Amino acid sequence: MKLTIRDLIRLRHCESHYRLGKLGLYAASKRTQFFYQKKDSLILALSKGPTSFSEALEKAFLEYSRDWFLNNRQYETCRDQDLARWHRFADWFFEQGYQILKTRLCSAISVNTSCNHVAVSELSAQADLVLKKGEHVYALSIFPNEPQYSVRARKQETQAYYSLELLSQYLISAPAYGQETISMICYLKSKEDKADFLASQYTEGKCYLQMGYGGIAEATQALLSTIQLSVPQKCEYCRYTDVCHQQNTSALAPEKQPEETSIPVPAETVDLEKGLTPEQRRVVEHMDGPMAVIAVPGAGKTHCLIARMVRMIKNGILPEQILFVTFTKKAAGEILERARRVLGEESALPAIFTFHSLGYTILRKHEDFIGKSLKIAEKVDYYRLILQIIDEISPLSGIDYDGLTGDFGLLSRIYNAVLSIEKDGLEEWKKHADFPDPDGLGCLYQKLKERMKEEGYICFDEQIQLTNQLFSEYPDVLKSYQQRFRYVMIDEFQDISSDQVDLVYAIASHGNIVVVGDDDQSIYSWRGGSNYYLLHFQEMWSNSKIVILPDNFRSVDHILEAANALIANNTNRYRKSLRSHHRATVRPIYRKNVLVDTIRDLVASAERSGYKPGDIAIIARKNKALEKIKKSLDGFYLATSPKTLLIKDEVFIAIRDTFSLYVTNFHDPLALYRQLKRNGYELDIPVERDHMLESFLKYFNLPEPDLYDPDLLEIYEASGSPGIALARTLSSCKKLLYAQDLSDAVRSIYQFLWQKKEHPAVEELCSRIEMRAINTASEFLNHMNAMIEFSDTAEVEYPASPDTITLLTAHKSKGKEFPTVVIYGVEEFEESEEGRNLLYVSMTRAKRNLFLLQGSFSDAPLYPEFKNYVD
Repeated sequence: MKLTIRDLIRLRHCESHYRLGKLGLYAASKRTQFFYQKKDSLILALSKGPTSFSEALEKAFLEYSRDWFLNNRQYETCRDQDLARWHRFADWFFEQGYQILKTRLCSAISVNTSCNHVAVSELSAQADLVLKKGEHVYALSIFPNEPQYSVRARKQETQAYYSLELLSQYLISAPAYGQETISMICYLKSKEDKADFLASQYTEGKCYLQMGYGGIAEATQALLSTIQLSVPQKCEYCRYTDVCHQQNTSALAPEKQPEETSIPVPAETVDLEKGLTPEQRRVVEHMDGPMAVIAVPGAGKTHCLIARMVRMIKNGILPEQILFVTFTKKAAGEILERARRVLGEESALPAIFTFHSLGYTILRKHEDFIGKSLKIAEKVDYYRLILQIIDEISPLSGIDYDGLTGDFGLLSRIYNAVLSIEKDGLEEWKKHADFPDPDGLGCLYQKLKERMKEEGYICFDEQIQLTNQLFSEYPDVLKSYQQRFRYVMIDEFQDISSDQVDLVYAIASHGNIVVVGDDDQSIYSWRGGSNYYLLHFQEMWSNSKIVILPDNFRSVDHILEAANALIANNTNRYRKSLRSHHRATVRPIYRKNVLVDTIRDLVASAERSGYKPGDIAIIARKNKALEKIKKSLDGFYLATSPKTLLIKDEVFIAIRDTFSLYVTNFHDPLALYRQLKRNGYELDIPVERDHMLESFLKYFNLPEPDLYDPDLLEIYEASGSPGIALARTLSSCKKLLYAQDLSDAVRSIYQFLWQKKEHPAVEELCSRIEMRAINTASEFLNHMNAMIEFSDTAEVEYPASPDTITLLTAHKSKGKEFPTVVIYGVEEFEESEEGRNLLYVSMTRAKRNLFLLQGSFSDAPLYPEFKNYVD
């Protein structure tokens, strides 16, 4: 096989990287394409002298387009930088006094070896220029990036001596120009270039590399060694990871299966009050007046709250007079589902909201207060507005407008700063700002708030703040909700914020309020939550009752003894002790100086004891530790978080691909490749760059897809596997033709591709269509593309799988339970009240077995507090 140097570099990563790279799934940026389109003409201009080169450069840059960039500031910055870099190179070049012997030297190098188990017979190589200076001859090529190699590098793959580009240039030039020829790579970018200025000097090592070899034999041996060198694979950083590891439908979130008790049944046939403890019964039978319920982990609080709802309705309280508020969509959905099971599908249900959805619903009914149609600003909206404002304000100092996107790009940094300012206030943020130009960002933030108001956007937390403002300015509106919701129940009250308290206390001024929480599980101070309001509930409601639910129906006694010992060291809490209903003979296991790979042994031991991977959760303080754990488990066990980013979800990607093929008339190579693979055919044919569809159709002698041709599906299906895959791809696009609306199209596409009805990603996308009033396929495609480009952080949560180990941060473990729990990195839990709460929450997720692992060479400050209760 004959390869180019670029092909070989791909192949050294892995065979899949090479194969997928040949398909042209990802086009180079327009900026990079421009460099390679103009390089030959600019090199030719070099031979005519400085004046001709400058004229040619200015003429070439007339085609440098604003359309390639996200905003004007990025366009102007990149254009000016690229111009300046060409001039910097040219100034150096002319100072050297080179004589140009030849432009564009091309040849083949016979190698007859293999790379990553692929036979390689020849390498196609080239040099942009052959130069002479004094007695020396140079083979030189120009690249747009900065040096990727170094003479001081430790690893062979990054040592300049073993550069494939330098070696191949030498081997095609030395036979004609002598073995003393020097191979050189010139880069337009310098390693010394900074965000807001370019290095003035064009220096060796920073801007260019040159290497001489001791003859053709030596260079040939070095080349063969480099080709055969095994380069460590870093799949997490590879652009083809998602395509290469594209999931089969069996690996996706399973369809929600009805449980035995999910069939709606009348309330009178379900005795929810049977078996209640005395404390639980006090909660269920309480009707009027304020009450705080302190529910320990595993206390059955949800059962109590549903039982109380049912009793209230039996006693003549109308369901619509009951307001239930919790924190997350998932928790609200679970309460709603359980209420529907008990009360019956046709029954009126209590009003069940998250705090933010309650605020949103109230504001939507009073949009005249906002002044415009209400829109919640999502991350993509912030990014779009920030891009506009960057063009309108003075340049921020110390900022690189070239790198706007990505996890560490400017947009991400500004967005995170805006979230901090909205939480802490501008002046407080400035005191601790890790940003090059805090005053400039303050100006941007003020303009952002003005623009959001002009366009009718509010931020997420303003749903609550503006509702409080509405109630304050319009007492009659507040009174209407006080009269409507005569009974109020609040869940997870230990993490409520001051704005949330103001909202629910205003509605519940009649005093019929029951709050449920556990001060020992307060873990969200970083987002404004506090157990203060739970601890001081009686001060606000003087005639209130306090009920503690101490019974834990989840964990065995030894786990609870360790948890009790830990949490008893907190002082700002209700005094209580967990009571277990399960006995065990084995105490929690604590191990010190544990390496990540040890977790595999624990999982294997649990399996030998009869536990499935789905019975096991691994909890760590931070995501970084979970990433290491997952890497250690890969190849041995499936392990995943129950949540994933929506933009990484396979269903989201499939729906985006379908919309893209529909809108672009099948001219999206990446979407076409993925959709064909999804439908049973993995493309592996010669593909002409940027013409994947045409290459595919020509290779298999198939007609062009046409959404309106009724005979095409039959033609495709008769042609074999590739045609069948294309037929299914076409059929999925046809769902957009016949759907009632976009939400119906999204559901139809999913049902067609997976033969299932429900998926969390589908529900999230349909919610976005409704909330954003999206009406056209192209508009929805643009929204999904913006989510990808701007690294949207919306998540979807899947049901647990019996074959998959669950990886969770301590915060995300709240509300979950598993037979076996492994807590990794106990030393990461701080010696503070909230640090204890967080470890306490993690420990009480375990039903039967608990392993606490301490990392190497570190002390765990909380370990002494419970060490007498672990082995």
